[in-house]
Amino acid sequence: MVRRVVKIAEQSDEHIGFEVQRFGRSRPDLLEIRVAGRERPAGRLRRESFGERLREILSNQFADESVESFTTSSRLEHSLSGCHARGVMRHGSEAWAVLGVSIEESAATLDTSLTAGLLWLAQARRRASGPPISGLRMFVPAGAAAAAARRGKALDARVRVELYELSETRGTVRRYDGAGGGNWATHLVPRREAEAILSAAAADIAPIVALAPQAILASAAPAKSQRGAAISRPGICAMGCEWRGLRAGIAARSIDGREPAAPCGAGAATRRASPSEGARHKTRRVSGAAGALAGDAGGGGSHARGPAH
Repeated sequence: MVRRVVKIAEQSDEHIGFEVQRFGRSRPDLLEIRVAGRERPAGRLRRESFGERLREILSNQFADESVESFTTSSRLEHSLSGCHARGVMRHGSEAWAVLGVSIEESAATLDTSLTAGLLWLAQARRRASGPPISGLRMFVPAGAAAAAARRGKALDARVRVELYELSETRGTVRRYDGAGGGNWATHLVPRREAEAILSAAAADIAPIVALAPQAILASAAPAKSQRGAAISRPGICAMGCEWRGLRAGIAARSIDGREPAAPCGAGAATRRASPSEGARHKTRRVSGAAGALAGDAGGGGSHARGPAH
């Protein structure tokens, strides 16, 4: 069977890929020649397996379109990594550059997927031999599309980017519209509960607020317990910056009357302090920082270079 080599599509130390034309076919194929007898890295095999799986999913989900020139080879001269599966989808006179990321990739790879997609879009447009590439389609694991969608809002409106959430196990894709990109969770502290929390911690919070009544306010801040349950804790708000994470406020006694132990010291010298000692240590530490912050705000120090900032 005779094939006409159109151009070199991929090239690395282990293989070379040719874009070839077969008689009677209008679409080019990819012919790969690999070095025999060399053990291939497990990561490379996993990514190639993902590329084949993604191509199969797209062929099923986009039955009216053809998936062409799919690869996971790196092209470092074009800043294209092997972490992403890349290809082109065509439907009639319209074509799309495609980039997919596996759920097994690192968080950094998922976070930079939009940048990789734009690089691939530029490269696909340069090498396109048929219809021009209309835009970019990105296929990322569920939960990873939100970050790309937020960054995509800064792109020129003429750059067409479609985001899809990919499920490798179920073999499905779902268009991400960004409607759920607002608040993930909201927790409001009821007024009655806030008043009870602040009343229980008033004796310890009052001296700190007194340092700078105009800059420091007492607050009942939403928080989470060690088991992830939504709870409320006393805290302070200094210069608009909310101080959270006070497990029992800064008091020795928590809301329910128990007196939990608190860590005291730093580094290797850290030890479990008694409830009263831990509370006094935390009170001095928060009071000192809040006082320094209030001093900076009141002109007692450099606002930009003060240690509290």
